[in-house]
Amino acid sequence: MIIIRQGDPDAAKEYKRFECKRCRCVWIAEKGEYKSGMQYNELYYHSSCPTCGKEAYIPEYPTFT
Repeated sequence: MIIIRQGDPDAAKEYKRFECKRCRCVWIAEKGEYKSGMQYNELYYHSSCPTCGKEAYIPEYPTFT
C-alpha cells in the first residue's frame, strides 16, 4: 500500500460550534454532546450552554450575512 496523503483521525469526528445568546459563551461540542432536530423542514443542532444551561441552536447550513 502506498499512502499518497496521510489522513487526520480528528477530521472524522463531528464538531459543531455553538454560541449562547444569553451569556455569550462559545463552545465546540463533539458528536454525542449535541442533538439534532427538524423545524420547518430544516435540520438544526442544539446543545446546552456549559455556563448558564440555556439551549443554543445552529442550522445545518448556517447563513452568513
